[in-house]
Amino acid sequence: MSDTPDYIELDDGKATITLTDGKTITMREPTVKDLRVANKKSKNSEEVELALIADLCEVAPTDIDALTLKNYGRVQEAFKLFTI
Repeated sequence: MSDTPDYIELDDGKATITLTDGKTITMREPTVKDLRVANKKSKNSEEVELALIADLCEVAPTDIDALTLKNYGRVQEAFKLFTI
């Protein structure tokens, strides 16, 4: 995909995101069920997104909370690639 940023590698339903410190986080492609579960767990759209991304990356929501905004933006960009 030519519009994919160089810090995101897409492969077989997964995205590997390189964070600014060189560490990586892997996100699997979301399903409709993932969205439904996140909506049931959370009270508002911000919490839904955090819960969904944490589940897709198989990390705790507190790990997502600890990301810098720049790194969170990278994770959000990977998520968006799965929805277009």
